[in-house]
Order: sequence, then structure tokens, then C-alpha cells
Amino acid sequence: MRKLLFLSLLSVTLFSCKSKTDNGPMVLQTREVDYKDKTADEIKAQPFSLQVPGIQDLVVHDSLLIFMTSDPEGMLKVYNKSTLQPIASFCTRGRAANEFPGQIFRLNLQQYQRNGDLILPVMDNSTFIQKEVNVSASLREGRTVIEQTMQRTFQDFQSVVLNNGLEYAFMFYNPFEDELRSPGVLPLPVYAVTQNNKIVKEIPVFKEHVQSESLSRLEFFYNGQLLKHPDRNLVVMTMSALDYILFFDIDKGRNFAIHQKGTPTAADVYVYNDWSKNPNCGSSAPMHIPGTDLFMCICASGQYTEQTLKEDRMGVELLVFDYDGNYKGGVKVDRNIHAYSYDPETKTLYAANIGSEEIFTVPLGTFCSF
Repeated sequence: MRKLLFLSLLSVTLFSCKSKTDNGPMVLQTREVDYKDKTADEIKAQPFSLQVPGIQDLVVHDSLLIFMTSDPEGMLKVYNKSTLQPIASFCTRGRAANEFPGQIFRLNLQQYQRNGDLILPVMDNSTFIQKEVNVSASLREGRTVIEQTMQRTFQDFQSVVLNNGLEYAFMFYNPFEDELRSPGVLPLPVYAVTQNNKIVKEIPVFKEHVQSESLSRLEFFYNGQLLKHPDRNLVVMTMSALDYILFFDIDKGRNFAIHQKGTPTAADVYVYNDWSKNPNCGSSAPMHIPGTDLFMCICASGQYTEQTLKEDRMGVELLVFDYDGNYKGGVKVDRNIHAYSYDPETKTLYAANIGSEEIFTVPLGTFCSF
């Protein structure tokens, strides 16, 4: 399911037929930044010797390598990072309280610690029940340990939990059930804080819809992925089809956006072109960089990546920002990346291509100043 979600975010090419300098329907205060074609030289990914069939996601934490897989006998597999030897396997398929009826996946690369334990909030894709898997306690007790549990709905699918618990969440919902309704009838996307799945605070982002000549594709202009700061209720949303990154500082009530200078804005009129191509703008899959106040995201824009994708459909750019929206640097990688996790100890990115089940590492030591 992770693969399908990723591909759906990369399924539309957008062109602007006129340029404006205003922010149009977007109400967030927006600052222009410039990070296009500013990444460092290409880094060659290094093949990883470990084979993990059915890999869906990965996490590096201290001495552990954790893989989420499709294996019903243990969808969460833990390895020793140094020796690559298996340590344990958790999260079996089943109906018990500490099991999962369907495939599990981790929403928006979220993880956090509680009382020193590593917690992974994962979702069951058949029931939309979200459960906190206490990885540390599971290792200590030799069984899957579940902390909090929360029933979610499809509307809560794009969400990150706040306060390191399931009660509060930040939710993005793109409510397009009938693609044939007129723009004046279509509801706007919702950005909100929820408590026990009920909206307690809605944050205005758009006052009206962006203009598009393809009503049935309108929802793709709003799609994106969320990231929560590990220590603060600060949420970042990267947009997949537009060069915006949205920032929601929940506790301080400070909400703003940055936009790549010179690319189409929300004020432009968009023409649907070729459904089968990759987008030439936008970013996805943001990830916090442990030990820093920075985050990284995969970007499909920039001259390098566009040329590479035309040739062999391989290659991305990794862009680094701080939580005030300042661009800090970037690097090119010669592989498609669907899941990744950063190891601050070795300054190495562990990454995977979900489709080919290829795992590789990207040494960032010479590039990183963090």
C-alpha cells in the first residue's frame, strides 16, 4: 500500500499557463525561497548486503535497524546495525490485541520516545486502527507490546500524532468524494487539530480552490505528506505537485509557507497534461534529521533529476531545511528513494526502493554539516 500511495503522488504533470506574483487562494503568509539547482554533486548509493523480502519501511535507531515488511509471521523485523544479525520479529498477522488483521504501515515516517522507549505508531490498513508499538519493551519482553490504540477513519489517513500520544493529532483531509461537482460546491481541503478524532481547531490554508482546467484532477494540487517535529507540536507539510512547504506551529499559532521562487504558485491557472509522467515540481517524504533542528525531503524538481528521470527514471534530490523554512543545502542521489532513515552516528542515510526491494546506503559524511 505504501508503494501505491507513493506512486499516486507522482502521477501528474502540471504546467502553468500564466505567471502571477500574488499568493492567490492561499491565505498563509508565504515567503519566496530559492533552492532549485543548488544541490551538491551526485552521491553514488552503495548496495546493502542485507536482504529483507517484502520491505515497506525502515528505521535506524541507535544500534538497531528496524524494517517493516509484508511478512505475516512478523511484519516488524529488528536487526543489529553493526552485525546485521536478526534480533527479533514482532507484529504478527492475527486478531489478538497485540496483532494486526491486515498489513501495517507507518504514517508519515513518525516515531517518538516515551520514558526512554522507542514508539512506532503504525496503522492497520484493513481496519484503520492505529496502534503504538513499543519497540524497546517488545525487545525486553520478547513479544509485541502495544501501548495506546485508536480507531481512525479514512479522513484521518493523512495525520501525525501530537504530544507523543494518539489522543491529539494534526490531520490533513482532501475531501473529494464526487469529482464531477463544480468548484463552488467542492469543499476545500481541511487542516486541523483533532482530539479523539474530533476537530478542535481548524487552520485556514485556502480561501478558495486553485484554478484548474481539469476539475477531476483538482485534488492533486493539494496532496502532500506530513512531518512532525519530534520535540514540538510543529508540523511540516511538503506538497507533491506544487513547490510549497507549509509550516504549522500548533502551540505558538504560527502558520506560514515557503515557495520555490520562479515556479507556479497557487495563484496560477493549471492545465492538466500527461497523467503518466512524473511531476516536475513539488517534494515528498519529509524526514526529521535526528540530533538536529533540521528536516530533509525528497524532491523531484531541479535540472539534474529531470534529466536523470528522462533517461532511466532513477535519481532524486535530497533537500535540507530548518523549521523556519530556510534552505540549508542539498545533495543528488542516483537512486529512487521510497523509504529512508538517517543515522546520525555514521552520517549515513539508509534507504530503500520498495518496488525492487533494493536496500542501499548513502554516505552523507562529506556533505553534511549537521
